[in-house]
Amino acid sequence: MPKDNQKNDENNSPDIQAPENALNKAVVRTFKGDIQSSLGDDAEKVVGSLVPKVVSKEEEEKKEEVPREKNKAIVHTYSDDVKNLVMNKKMSMVRMAALEGDRKDDAPIIPKKKNTFLKKALVGLMFVALGSTILAGGYYAYLLNEGGPRKLNLDPAMFFVEARERIDIEGKNSTNLLTLLAAIRHSSFFTLGSVTEFYITQPTENEDGDEVRTHLTVQEFLAFLNIPFSDAFIGSLGRDYMIGMHVTDDENVPFLVLKTNSYGVAYAGMLEWEKTIESNLSPFFSPEGRFVKPAINVGGSQFTDTVIENADVRILRDSSGDIRLFYSFIDRGTIIITSHTRTLKEVINRFRSN
Repeated sequence: MPKDNQKNDENNSPDIQAPENALNKAVVRTFKGDIQSSLGDDAEKVVGSLVPKVVSKEEEEKKEEVPREKNKAIVHTYSDDVKNLVMNKKMSMVRMAALEGDRKDDAPIIPKKKNTFLKKALVGLMFVALGSTILAGGYYAYLLNEGGPRKLNLDPAMFFVEARERIDIEGKNSTNLLTLLAAIRHSSFFTLGSVTEFYITQPTENEDGDEVRTHLTVQEFLAFLNIPFSDAFIGSLGRDYMIGMHVTDDENVPFLVLKTNSYGVAYAGMLEWEKTIESNLSPFFSPEGRFVKPAINVGGSQFTDTVIENADVRILRDSSGDIRLFYSFIDRGTIIITSHTRTLKEVINRFRSN
């Protein structure tokens, strides 16, 4: 539409009348005007309290010159220190915690007073323990040096053993010796599975005339036990032998190992010995730890043949079928006499490993 026509239409409109000097008479609505219209005379005070005041530099300098002592806190707390460090020193909380931990670690440690009575008691116990150790060590040294180390010729064992106990026959007879061995067997405590050799000695003189302790040969040992062997059987035996005990979970089991250089003669001698073998070796070999009369064996008829660990065994049982003792040739030159199958197996294994 042409502009002229449009102006004519606006001028000719009856509802819209342009006010005279409209821009000069425009009303601007302000916050201050609203306050004045609502509060009247008190408007200036209210507006002055709401509007922030501009503080001059001179007033700020006067405030800074105020003595700090007037603003000094009555109570100085840990929280005040934390606020000061965070706001003024720009320090983090983690840093403050680390410094506080270091300060506590560096704090002097005040030693606690100990109970003097307890201290004296502990010192006394230490002296008692030390004295007991010295006495025990002296007694053990005495046992080791009894007879002197140069007076005891200790021959090598036939096979590996955990312990060797020297037993001297001086002042003893066969009964005393076997009773002593039985007492050791039934009253001693050794490690399970261990083997202990009883090293039988007697006093003799060496070339210089000094008394020494020497190991009995098998001939001397059997003669000391007063066993009536034939000369052929005694002559077939070698010098080496071993008497001792083996620890099982049931009991301490005795054993005797003999060496021979003639299987036939030794086998015949053992068959003859069956008549009195248990009584000759009691009470050491007796399960009850007492002496056994020779009448318990009637002509060797109570011995029977069996096989243990691939070895032929002659075994003696009582009327209840329990094993009293047995012997076996584990090879053509070695005889083992014992009363428990586990001990026989143990001795065989040690011979084979040796």
